[in-house]
Amino acid sequence: LLLLDVPSPLALGVVGGVLEVVPFVGGLTTALLATLLALSAKGSLTALLVLAGYGAIALVEGKVLIPLIYGRTLGFHPALVLLAIFAFGKLFGFLGIFLAVPMTILAAGLLRHWRG
Repeated sequence: LLLLDVPSPLALGVVGGVLEVVPFVGGLTTALLATLLALSAKGSLTALLVLAGYGAIALVEGKVLIPLIYGRTLGFHPALVLLAIFAFGKLFGFLGIFLAVPMTILAAGLLRHWRG
């Protein structure tokens, strides 16, 4: 946002960081506010660049960083983390996305326990 000269980039970052306590809310809210500010202050090209930037960040975070971090931390392959998120999301909707990794950890622990 600072590179695109969007007004109040620090304030937007703080708002997004605080709201990120609830997954997706911080990013979506900040993207909306930043896009509206860019549109009003700089024009439509800057607003499109803000949207493209937030889209790229969300894509890299969701498809690359989160599976890698969860995979290393939990000892799961990143593909298993992605598969769990997709499967739980399909089965249980939006709530399933939040519960995917904890339920996968629980299932893996139970399988290890039963196997001995």
